[in-house]
Amino acid sequence: MGAISGTWSARDRQYAFPAQGGNGSTVSEMSSTVVRAEKMAAGGDAIARLDDGRVAFVHGALPGELVEIEVVQAKKDFVRGEVLQVIEPSNHRVAPPCPAHTAGCGGCPWQHVSPDVQLALKAAGGVEAVKRTGETLSLINISQPT
Repeated sequence: MGAISGTWSARDRQYAFPAQGGNGSTVSEMSSTVVRAEKMAAGGDAIARLDDGRVAFVHGALPGELVEIEVVQAKKDFVRGEVLQVIEPSNHRVAPPCPAHTAGCGGCPWQHVSPDVQLALKAAGGVEAVKRTGETLSLINISQPT
């Protein structure tokens, strides 16, 4: 599978061209904003930062991507969002092979990631979780995909 270009629209559950983006001035539930995903969290959501400093857990984004998200949950310290549009896609983004994924099935949250990169992203999330506990990993050498 090759990388795709264009935008993913969660509203339409399909890829669309060309990309359009917007940036909300206030970020609350059911509002939209544009963020750049930094890395992956355990569970498959990407981590980004809002302009106000809060962490955004973004379902459907990949590290490095610029995405428009819809905020589905807003808390004091973080928000949860879903990708509305991918404005600048990652080279590792692929069209999900399963038609049920684009129809809204959430059973395989990594289908939009090229298979050769999935393991590296999942392993990096595990390493990050161990680091947060204060432990060290001296025997494992895992790097983020380029």
